[in-house]
Amino acid sequence: MSFDLVDWLNKIGLPQYAEAFHAQDLDYQSISELTDADLRELGVSTIGQRKTILRETAKLAALASDSLPHPVSDLGYHRFRLGDPNQHPESIKTRKLFLSYGHDDYTVEVEAMRDALCERGHEVWFDGEQLTTGHDWEQRIEKGLAWCDCVVLTMTPHSVRRPDGFCLNEIAKALELRKPIIPILLMDVPQGSPTSICRIQYLDWRDAVPAVEKSERFNQRVTRLLQAIEEDKLDFEGGQQRLVRHLQPINFDGDLQRHVASFKGRAQLEAKILGW
Repeated sequence: MSFDLVDWLNKIGLPQYAEAFHAQDLDYQSISELTDADLRELGVSTIGQRKTILRETAKLAALASDSLPHPVSDLGYHRFRLGDPNQHPESIKTRKLFLSYGHDDYTVEVEAMRDALCERGHEVWFDGEQLTTGHDWEQRIEKGLAWCDCVVLTMTPHSVRRPDGFCLNEIAKALELRKPIIPILLMDVPQGSPTSICRIQYLDWRDAVPAVEKSERFNQRVTRLLQAIEEDKLDFEGGQQRLVRHLQPINFDGDLQRHVASFKGRAQLEAKILGW
């Protein structure tokens, strides 16, 4: 495939980095594999410019993989999978969703997830479509978070890395706005879930990645995500739930009822004191 680096940088509005990119002998393949850390080393200092480049490189990677089977090629599988088998998309409780992810090796899975959610009838805020060169990306992200009903967070070592993972600020803003968050674990995160959401149960998709090789399992995981979104069922695997299952805490309901029966409230205590 013919690829003109200078022309590509001009099209995305960042021609000033042509010399730095040429100095590293970057070709079509290596450009499509750039990470945020690579861009920092190349001298791309602002977050907005790095996000622009990563968004455009994700498009290049998608073009390179067009010959691969799409992991959710038959989205009709999802349409009638949940609830009433006669239920049609028109009767589904649709949501406005903010898709929070890192521009890394799992973009294919995120885009497949987005396509499945849109096919189901949900509106999805996706930065690859919402953030364009020349716009205030931070303001657009804030507007997207204010607009949405729910945040779907994909957790990878890149997306929630400390201290500068792209998704950390989005998580903080979502919590400030009291937006529900549905975390999805695509790959083991060495530091674990961000502290602010570590008690929220996540959906474990690690066995469904890469989606192009595990399309059937990926579709199953999408079905569980749809349950969490449409039926408010997030009773899946999470740190707190795993502790409850493994530790099997003692049930103190009997003891509580016995003590409550003989409990003296403040009014009763005051009466006894005054009587004394």
